[in-house]
Amino acid sequence: MTMEVPLPVSPHAYHFVGISLQPTNGRPRHSGDSVLRSPVS
Repeated sequence: MTMEVPLPVSPHAYHFVGISLQPTNGRPRHSGDSVLRSPVS
């Protein structure tokens, strides 16, 4: 599966991009439930 997702910042500033499951509790901190991590190419 391939997804194209626009990034809100320059990806060149980061080594990895991560996707995590976040609860809808209003807290922006990482939940610890990572589902995907990939190097930025």
